[in-house]
Amino acid sequence: QLRSLSGLWVFHSIAGAHRGALELAQRFHGLTASQPDAMDRLVGEQMIGVSHFYLGDLARARRHFERVLADYVAPDRWSHFIRFHLHPGTRAGGFLSGALWLQGFPDQAMRASERSVAEARATNHALTLTYALDQASVIALLVGDLAAAERHSTTLLDESARRSLTRWRSHALFFQAVLGI
Repeated sequence: QLRSLSGLWVFHSIAGAHRGALELAQRFHGLTASQPDAMDRLVGEQMIGVSHFYLGDLARARRHFERVLADYVAPDRWSHFIRFHLHPGTRAGGFLSGALWLQGFPDQAMRASERSVAEARATNHALTLTYALDQASVIALLVGDLAAAERHSTTLLDESARRSLTRWRSHALFFQAVLGI
């Protein structure tokens, strides 16, 4: 049931139906109270945070992202990668950095994105790392830290090419083109 709700949430988010996505995220989170895996609750928290982010409620989004990061404990098994595709703390950290930048805190945004990349490296999970590098490249460009943008986008290009992750490779090439300009 959680996996189905997660899939529907992704569909609604991509379709721009963010109010519907928020309702699905809240349903997901409500179901996690009866689940033995504490990671499920954190996945629900980050889903709610992402939905609030897209609805423009950055303060509420930040609270959910910060809760995920504060409550995260490395699990003894990694089944949530299979069930939900990305490490929830890394996704929360990436969105937190975006929320911080939009709220006018560029230094905090950079620190959050750098933490997200470091955490993603520790997971040794390709999709999580490429996601974190993508988000860190965006934030570095927005903040104007061209050296960090170059470093993250080059690593993103290398990782995505090595693992044949074409979506992330196209993002890296875009960042490289922006840096070239």
